[in-house]
Amino acid sequence: MLNAGAMRNLLGGLCCAFAFVGCAPDGAKALDGDERTVAVLPRRSFKEGTAATGTIEFSASRESIAPRRLREARTLELTAGREASLTLPLDFSTQGVFAQVTLPEPAALEVDGVQQHLGTGSLVYFPLENKTLKLRSDKSQRVVFELLGSIDSAGGGFASSDEAAQERTIAGGITRISEPPLEAGVVDDTYARLTRLELRSAVATEVLVGTCTPSGLALASIDTVVNVNAGETVAVTRWLHPGAVCVQSSASAELRLKVEGRVRRFAETSLRPVTPLTVLDTATGTGGWKGRPLDGQLLDFSLASLTGLNGATHALLRVTADSPVALGTCASQGEALQPGTVTLVPVGEPLCAKPARVNDVKVTLIALVTPRSEAPGVCGARPPPENCAGATLLEKLNCLPGVTAVENDNPNLPSTLKQYVLYVTQPVDHFRPDGATFRHRALLTVRDEAGPVVLHTTGYNLFQYFSDVSRHFQTNELELEHRFFETSTPDPLDYSTLNIMQSAWDSHRFVELLSPLFTGNWVNTGHSKGGMTALYHRRFFPCDVAASAPYVMPLSLGKKDPRYGPWLAQIGGPQYENCRQTFVELDTALISRRAELAPPLQGTYRRVGNKENALWLLTGSSLWGMFQTGSQADPDQGCPAYEPLRGHPQFDEYVEQYAQYGQSFSDQYLEQGQLDSYSYQTQNELGTPGSNRGHLAQFGIPQNLPDENELVFPANMALPEFEARAMPDVQRWLSRYGEHFFFLYGGWDPWTGGKIDTAGTRDTLLYVVPEASHGVSIDDLTGTEREEAYSKLEAWLGAQRIPKRPGKRSETDLMPSYRDFMHLYPL
Repeated sequence: MLNAGAMRNLLGGLCCAFAFVGCAPDGAKALDGDERTVAVLPRRSFKEGTAATGTIEFSASRESIAPRRLREARTLELTAGREASLTLPLDFSTQGVFAQVTLPEPAALEVDGVQQHLGTGSLVYFPLENKTLKLRSDKSQRVVFELLGSIDSAGGGFASSDEAAQERTIAGGITRISEPPLEAGVVDDTYARLTRLELRSAVATEVLVGTCTPSGLALASIDTVVNVNAGETVAVTRWLHPGAVCVQSSASAELRLKVEGRVRRFAETSLRPVTPLTVLDTATGTGGWKGRPLDGQLLDFSLASLTGLNGATHALLRVTADSPVALGTCASQGEALQPGTVTLVPVGEPLCAKPARVNDVKVTLIALVTPRSEAPGVCGARPPPENCAGATLLEKLNCLPGVTAVENDNPNLPSTLKQYVLYVTQPVDHFRPDGATFRHRALLTVRDEAGPVVLHTTGYNLFQYFSDVSRHFQTNELELEHRFFETSTPDPLDYSTLNIMQSAWDSHRFVELLSPLFTGNWVNTGHSKGGMTALYHRRFFPCDVAASAPYVMPLSLGKKDPRYGPWLAQIGGPQYENCRQTFVELDTALISRRAELAPPLQGTYRRVGNKENALWLLTGSSLWGMFQTGSQADPDQGCPAYEPLRGHPQFDEYVEQYAQYGQSFSDQYLEQGQLDSYSYQTQNELGTPGSNRGHLAQFGIPQNLPDENELVFPANMALPEFEARAMPDVQRWLSRYGEHFFFLYGGWDPWTGGKIDTAGTRDTLLYVVPEASHGVSIDDLTGTEREEAYSKLEAWLGAQRIPKRPGKRSETDLMPSYRDFMHLYPL
């Protein structure tokens, strides 16, 4: 029988021979000879247990991430074991949110029936029901939620990144770190960055990371706080705003900043949350390792056995432990992650976890990067009605959150209809739903609360005319003014939020507010730019309406779309060949004599380059206005007024007079102009048709001619970066997922040169009415085409047609139409 000393020696030998038994350091009392007790240290994790298995279940059917943030974090007091809820200022259509959850100590949170073990700071996905998340905790404590983004049909995708890391030595105080450009010549479409920050300091240090003030000398907002112990390296992964990062440190530290992925508007992949799935747990043996690992022990595991990974390229994993754990591919590993931190890893590579100290390790799969689909999918129910005791419609409207409604006194309104002017409080930036707001104006015309609603977007002001759809069918109509026009303009004026996605969110908010009151089918429509606005709304919120009827809407596929030139060169057909040739000869004479005609122009021409460029800008578009409005046959302003110039003895004199209009492009004249919202949009996303100058190619067309919409901008105001992907994205969405559309164009309308392509769409009609202008109507269709259009719209609306009697005007014929207003704007 061994005595105590021999036993101690034997255990010491075993300690050196086998790593699964803890060893007492020299001089430590591992065995008490009198009490016969052995102090056994934690054993090494064995390569046993089972590989991670399970079926991937996605937590949301939609795949776009909207980088929605709140000005302040939300807090919730939890009582152990009791369910708690938190309602967020989001949309009913929002399926869930990513949030950074801060706890005073690690805890288990039950979210949507699944228990998740979290550290003091963790990224969590919460499904929403009617804008509300629910959870329960195993401990009574205060939970702090910082909203990072929401899942809806509008937003961006997610792209993993292989960008080089930035390394800096940061001193105490503020350090500004600029973000390098993504790609040369491409607008940065980043909404947020999944960024890994690694920090090391010789002394205990507190580091604040966030966005910079405009001066870059202070933190405008704080995204994360990291505490670094002396001599340790700490890594955390956080969502950061795009642009420069400001770091405030209490002492000198080494910083490594690595972007792991980006939420990008046009990314072709998406970050899809899944029902949390454990892929490594040393306490249970999941993932192939069982038992508490020792300091620095490498635990390899794989995601290959999971079902439902089809097409996934990367996985977002969250680590849970009592101390930092390095997590990544076995080839690269990485710095130790703080408990609760997430990291992005390739799906197909072997993965390794390495704890810094002896403790169990748990790794949870919370999201996958997959090919992005923007299919509408199954549309959910409408929002529930507000709890309102109002008896009349006016009272019910004023009961809606953020809505002020007044009756509209319209003497031309038929007695069967009522009108209300609505003012709806909208976020200036829908990505900041609790930020600055503006009052958005609309006109509601009511026939029957149970009937269908035509959402009529004007693209401009509130004109108070009936859409062509409502002129032919018994519907209600909601005419919507566009943001940044007339009274629906934020103050102060900041054009950075004037874009098609923000506009679509405006329309979406009206639908969510009013659809509980008006329960019939919703169809959106608009003429020209209003039709464009309707299509953008449908692209981002396809479940809002049953169908769309955009009229005469172009989709310019570039800042200067070349498709319009050939269309304009043949507009009017053989009937107007003489008219077209008249303007060809005018342009040719003007440019061939430019060396003679340019010098007499008064003023300076720095904005357009030189005086000759001012003459070039007069060419290529002369036919546009008369054919758009259908006035090409007008004896005073149409082709008959210009055709006699061909061969006229005073032709040269007229060219000289024509050249004087070049002074409208002088610096002095342009200074008198004022930037309008439409011009801003053309330079930001919408694009323009450019001009038809093919007949002047022999003279060498200048390549640097500015677009006329550029010249509306003040000389000291920079042009926005043109987002060349915006309109092709709309066309691509329509070709893949478009259904229930009615498009109508005029055969002699210049804007038809940029008409939509309906290839790939379903249950869609597109008509080009011969010889019709920009004011084309269903009435201009003939025979079977008109009847087919009526039948489709009738089915989509669920509404009856307004009776038309020969020789008599219907009730809606008394109301103004688009033709009465189309001359006011260029589109």
